[in-house]
Amino acid sequence: MKKNMYHSVLLFLSFIAFSSFSILKDNFLIEANITGLRDGSKVILYETDTQKLVDSATVRDNTFVLTGFSNTEPKSYVLQVMNDKINQFTFMYFSNEEIKINGNISDLPNNLTIEGSEHNSVKSKLDKLTQPYKTKKFDAEQEMRKIYEEGKWNDSIKNIYLGSGGVLEQISQEERAVEKQFIKENSNTYYCLYLMYLYKALSYTDSELKDVYSSLSSKMKKNKYAEAIKVQLNTVKPAAGDKFTNFKALNRDGKLEKFSKYFDGKYVLLDFSSPTCSNSKNALPMLNDFYNNKADKIKIISYYTGNNKEHFEIFSNKEERPWDFIWNTDGEFNEAYLKYYVAGTPTYYLFAPNGVLLDTWMGYTEETQNRIEQIVK
Repeated sequence: MKKNMYHSVLLFLSFIAFSSFSILKDNFLIEANITGLRDGSKVILYETDTQKLVDSATVRDNTFVLTGFSNTEPKSYVLQVMNDKINQFTFMYFSNEEIKINGNISDLPNNLTIEGSEHNSVKSKLDKLTQPYKTKKFDAEQEMRKIYEEGKWNDSIKNIYLGSGGVLEQISQEERAVEKQFIKENSNTYYCLYLMYLYKALSYTDSELKDVYSSLSSKMKKNKYAEAIKVQLNTVKPAAGDKFTNFKALNRDGKLEKFSKYFDGKYVLLDFSSPTCSNSKNALPMLNDFYNNKADKIKIISYYTGNNKEHFEIFSNKEERPWDFIWNTDGEFNEAYLKYYVAGTPTYYLFAPNGVLLDTWMGYTEETQNRIEQIVK
């Protein structure tokens, strides 16, 4: 009897230990000590890609603790500190790890000491390499501000700093070259694969992307970022004169439809956009104007690039935005996003009534509406 009870107790303790281990291995833990924080300050942690809130805490004696579920594959997070009504933040990259953060409030965003995450340590190494370029960029921006305040700003000086090949563009190119070399040398790390995915359409030629992709291990090639890169490598970037690339997406009613159904004898403007993008929001009056005044000539299709159903429902509110809205539950990893080489929002593709691509560009300015109206007359 006692022997059976002994075995039962052992089994129970083993179960508790295993359960505790299972809980721990699927969760991250962040313990922070950042001097200069006011007691009562709010700290929030959210996913960079989805903006999903993960955890929040209140500062006590310069310390706070955050925890949450995480898979073994890491993600990018934003750690935001609201201290005396001033929002400060830093980006982190980690998985189910125990992390210690130390430093002073003045060390935000890039100089905090973050230990315990093998993934974030890769990010920290790259941050140190690129910090000189961020400093140069900040100094150049301060110079511009001073010139402007002194009333000496003119088109010539603007071109020196902001024009093609100008000071800021040169600094950005130098920084990106350092990043690309670091990614190439550390391609089989999750953080560098993540960056390669982010920069794939803007910073890499197809041959460069193929070269780095080929260096990935078989394990890393199974990662969702690598699979997305592979899709793009196997797709020719749409160019003027090409026929549209078909895809499927969900409409407001949750029905899966082909993009081809929207071609009914009118021009088609495919607008990849996001409610969290200021330029996407700035473009809404233009799209509304086309819907109200040129509906007989052009059909507007706004493709929500995220994967949050609630965001889509708010963004596609039919009373405020009556034109067509579509999306897919896998967001940026959907074939439409990848095959149309979307690198940022808004991204536009303007098609002729016969489905031939006439023009494509990224970003919204005051000239965007005129650009479209020059074609759709």
